[in-house]
This record gives sequence, C-alpha cells and structure tokens, in this order.
Amino acid sequence: SSISFPECTLVGESAFRSCYSLTNVSLPVCTYIGNYAFASCRSLLEINLPECANIGSFAFVNCLSLSYVNLPIIKSYMVSMYNTWTLGSYAFSNCRSLKTIIMPNNDVLNQYTFTNCYMLSEIVAPKVERIGSCCFSSCSALPSACFPRVTSVFSAAFAYCSNLTEASFAATNIFQSAFLNCSQLSTVKLGITPYTSNLSSGTISNFAFCSCYHLQSLYILASYPYSLVNISAFYSTPISTYGNVRGSIYVRESLYQTYISATNWVTYSDRFVSLTDAQINELSEDILNVENETRGTSLVTGLCAPTWWNGIALDGHSYNITFTFERVLTGEKINYTGSFIWSGWGTTVALPNDASICFENACYAAIILSDGTRNEGGNPYSIKITEIT
Repeated sequence: SSISFPECTLVGESAFRSCYSLTNVSLPVCTYIGNYAFASCRSLLEINLPECANIGSFAFVNCLSLSYVNLPIIKSYMVSMYNTWTLGSYAFSNCRSLKTIIMPNNDVLNQYTFTNCYMLSEIVAPKVERIGSCCFSSCSALPSACFPRVTSVFSAAFAYCSNLTEASFAATNIFQSAFLNCSQLSTVKLGITPYTSNLSSGTISNFAFCSCYHLQSLYILASYPYSLVNISAFYSTPISTYGNVRGSIYVRESLYQTYISATNWVTYSDRFVSLTDAQINELSEDILNVENETRGTSLVTGLCAPTWWNGIALDGHSYNITFTFERVLTGEKINYTGSFIWSGWGTTVALPNDASICFENACYAAIILSDGTRNEGGNPYSIKITEIT
C-alpha cells in the first residue's frame, strides 16, 4: 500500500514501525523522521525526502526491500542540546536490498548507519568528512570507496566489505580494524591533496588492514608522516609478506627516510617506494577526476532542482522546468549549457540554446539566460533526471 502526507512535517517515533505491507511513502515537506519511524517496513521500496533534515536512529532499520535513498539536504551535525546526530546510528542498517544512497550535502556518516546493506553498490556523498564505526561493515557488494574529504575512518567502518577493491581518503586517522577482512582490497590512497593542507599528522591503528589478502599498494600522499600504532595493521597482507605478491608502500620522496626508520614502520622498510611531488600531485588529481566522473553519473538521478518555478515569466506565466543532460561532472560549481524546456500552464517554451543551468555543490543554483540574467526562484526539491545515452 501507499501513503501520502503532502503537509506532514514530522513523523514521530515508531509511527509506521512494522507496517509490513507499506510500499511507498510520499512526504514532500517532512523535515523530521523519528527513531524507528519506519523500522521493519519490509515492503518499503524507495525513500525520497527532499526537505528532511533529521533522521533518527533505527529509522529505517530492517526495511528489507528498500533499494533507493535520496536525502538531498540532510547534514549530519550534532544537536548538542539533545546530544543526537541528524542522521542517527543504525538508520538504514540491515536494508538488504539497498543499492543506491544519495546524500550530496551530508558531512558525517554515523556508526552502523548502513551495516549489513549487502547489495549497496553506489554511494553519492561528496562532502562526507567522517565515517563512523561499522558504518559500511558487511556491505559485501560495495566495489569502491572514494571519499577525498574524509579525515577519519573509525573502527570496522568497512570491515568485511568482501567486494571492495579500492579506497581513497584524505584520511588522517584509520582506526582499529577499519578494513578488516576486505579480502579483495588491492589499492588504498590516503592523504589526498588538497584536502590535507590544514592537517599535520596521521595514524594507522591496530589491525586496520588485517586480512586484506590482496592489498598490494598503499599510497600515503600527505606532506606529513603517518604513525603506525602496531605492525598488526598489515597482518595477512602482501605488505607483510603474505602470499606470493610483494606489496608496496608509496610515500613522498621528502619523507622516505623518516618512514623507513620510524617506529613500527621500520618493520616494512623494504616495502617503501619514494614518489616525487609531481607524481603525488598527479595521483591526487587522478583521484579527484575519477571522483568527479563517478559523482557525475551517479548524481544524474540525484541532483536537486525546483518542482515549481517563480523565475522570469517568458509568456506571462511561471513554469516548471524539465531537462535532460548528456553529462554532468559535479565539482564545487558546474555550468551546463544546452537546450532546456520550461513547461507549465499548458504551454511549452524553449529556452535559448546558449542558456545555462548552474549547479553548486550538486544542488540546483540558478538558470542563466543568454543575456546573463540569473534566476534563482523556487525551493529545491529532488527530482530524477534522465541521462541521454
């Protein structure tokens, strides 16, 4: 069954808990989802909450059929008065059919948020700076983790992600067992510039990469040294002589001597390879380009745009906007020039071909007409955009 609450702004604790037949929910203006609000709604298919800023702990836990989540404006800062996060722990835990997560403005992923989401394969969260304990543990379909702004990856955050092959972070702190038993993980890149320019130290903790049987390449790109808490970080990996393949640790040329004589790192002194600054910059640039391309294709179905419009009345009316993209690369700001159609009040009007639609931080910002006029009317609502193939 489906339900629609066009004026509802708050869904209370356990409001729809264990509504086993509920398949679709429309909450276009809801800003708050309470703890356990939709827990164990095992037939619920999709969640699109364009105005939601707060999701409680366990809100969608055990929604076994949920496959798509779009949360365009949520930001996971802490509300100190209540000592809670705006995206609660275990919020989507055990959503075993969940494949896609779109959170273009979220900056923190809390503990256990997506644990046991066995089919999760696509994450669009370009602003995330922290990944909590066990956040993605046992997400066995996840192929890669590229979070160039993340500075902390907490304990067991990606543990038992058996399909994970590569990971990239600004990370200064990789906590205990963060990638435990990621059996296919082969390449890890840490300290990505430019997101490490204000940082001064990094740490890799106990068992961080333990039992990553295919870890052949660890790149530490930061301009400052990382400390290795214990050599157990690389137990059962090619870096610690596991198997027939020899693993390597790539560091800046200027820090090479520091690493090969540092506490615990000295154990792996014969694994270090020095990189020039030019090589470091090229690697960082390649990572950011890959991230932008990935976010571009992903966000084709997750960008924000208005469902109503109060801009220039081209023929005396206001218009809804519909458009298609051949390609969108999401950086801090994107302008896309192409043909756009405004339709409303039974009329269709084509914008000039040299008009632009501007996105900032993956969210709708403005339409810019050929004469330079910038229109910013309307509230952002999430819509799906069809990609031209």
